[in-house]
Amino acid sequence: MTPDANPNVFDATADRFQDDVLQRSLEVPVLVDFWAEWCGPCKTLGPMLEKLADQYGGAFLLAKVDVEKEQQLAAAFQVRSIPTVFLVKDGQLVDGFPGAMPEAALREFLTTHGIEPRAQVPAEPEAAPAPLDPHEAVVRLRAEVAAKPEDDTVKLDLALALLAAGSTAEAEHILDALPA
Repeated sequence: MTPDANPNVFDATADRFQDDVLQRSLEVPVLVDFWAEWCGPCKTLGPMLEKLADQYGGAFLLAKVDVEKEQQLAAAFQVRSIPTVFLVKDGQLVDGFPGAMPEAALREFLTTHGIEPRAQVPAEPEAAPAPLDPHEAVVRLRAEVAAKPEDDTVKLDLALALLAAGSTAEAEHILDALPA
């Protein structure tokens, strides 16, 4: 996942760090991921962090710092190995860790700092299916009973559909044949 594909992930640079990371951290926590293209563990951790940023739905932002391009920023944070991740909240560096870690540990790290996934709101509520005409339901359920004669749940559904269609005697016959 590239930063362009996820609104919660962005590339951080030294000249924009004040606005992009420190200022934004006053509103929402920002994880700062120091990485490099040639770094093997970064290739594991980076996509995992991006996935979490997406799953957490804006509960935190992920700032990606390429140490090859942003050596001054890496030096300012005294990054000695990569990957290294720092958490910035309320304009302050509050925690961090060197190296890659499993997803469960990353989630625990976030939870420790009060960062929980936000509930995803569905874009459009699903419309309730149109009610089925009782006679159509009887036809469909008769076919299901023929295909699965041992399925008592389908037989019960057929009996209910028959009652709705006004075929009380046939519904009673099916219900009487069902186990108690």
